[in-house]
Amino acid sequence: MKTDFKTDVRAYSNAGFKAIEIWLPKLKDYLTKGGSLSDAKQMLKDSGIEPIGACFQSGLMFPSGKTKE
Repeated sequence: MKTDFKTDVRAYSNAGFKAIEIWLPKLKDYLTKGGSLSDAKQMLKDSGIEPIGACFQSGLMFPSGKTKE
């Protein structure tokens, strides 16, 4: 997950995607850095992309720290 929310939306749009699952950590990072939820919604709308799901499953395959123990 090396790219940010805005970059992902642009890339999905350029690739012709019409719907995506939003990675919540990326959206949270976008909001933390000054983006607003209304801006994110407008970005998706302007790109012709419908959010159809959200995901926050982190560390499931390769846990670390206390989760790994």
